[in-house]
Amino acid sequence: MTDSMRPGERQEVVAGELGRYFREALPGDPGIDAVGCTGGTVVDQLRRCLERGDLTGRPHVRLRVIVPDFTQPLSGLCRRDGSGTEDAVNAVNAVDPEYPGNAGTPGAGNPGAPGAGNAGPFHGPGDDAELRRELWREVVGLAHDMAALDRRLHSGRRARLDVEFRVLHLTPVVTFCLIDRSQLFDEARDRGEGRAAPRPRPAAGRDAVLTRWHVDAGAAARERIRTRGLLFDALWSVARPLTRTG
Repeated sequence: MTDSMRPGERQEVVAGELGRYFREALPGDPGIDAVGCTGGTVVDQLRRCLERGDLTGRPHVRLRVIVPDFTQPLSGLCRRDGSGTEDAVNAVNAVDPEYPGNAGTPGAGNPGAPGAGNAGPFHGPGDDAELRRELWREVVGLAHDMAALDRRLHSGRRARLDVEFRVLHLTPVVTFCLIDRSQLFDEARDRGEGRAAPRPRPAAGRDAVLTRWHVDAGAAARERIRTRGLLFDALWSVARPLTRTG
C-alpha cells in the first residue's frame, strides 16, 4: 500500500480522486453506499474504474445511491449561482443526527417526526423548480447510464454491477460515500466552529473536498463510519425506488 493510501485518522481528498479507492476495493467485490445531490461524482468515478481496459477478476459491485426527490418542492436547494447555500447549512440540523445539538435526538432526519421539533424550521430562499427539473433529469440519466454499463459488462463477462437509486424528500445537505463500511468519504466540516462547512453547489462535482476515514485509523474513525452507516440504513429504509416519472 502506498503512503498516500495508508489510512490516517482523517485526511482530506478531492471527490475526483474517489476512483483510486474504488479500484483498490474491486478485488473484494465491494458494496458502495452513497448519499448526494445527484450521485454524479460517485457514478462517474466508478464507471471509469469498470471501463478500464486492464479490469480483471470479474468483480461484483453493488452500488446504492440516495438522492433528494427533485419531483417535490425543496426548501434551501443550493442553486448553481450560489444562492441558498446558507439555508442548506442550517438544514443540516434537521437531516443529520450527528450535527452538534442533534445527536441522539428522536426523529432526527425527519423534521415532521416526534422529537424533531428542536431542529427548527427551514429558513431561506425556498424552492427552485427549474433547478429541480434539471437535477432530476441528471439523476434519471445517471441511472440509465449505469444500467447500460451493467449490460455491457455482463455481456462481455468483465464484471457484475448491481445499481439502485432511491429518492427521499430531503434537502441535499449531507454528502458521503461508504465503501464496504470500512472507508468513509464525508463532506468536509469546519469542526472548530461546530458547524458544517458551506455546501458545494451541484456544479462542484469532482472538485468537492471530502474527509476520508478508515476503520484501521482508530476509534474515532470507526465510530464515524459506524454512525454514517446507520444513517444510510435509516434513510434507505424510508426512501423509495427511483422511477423515470418520479
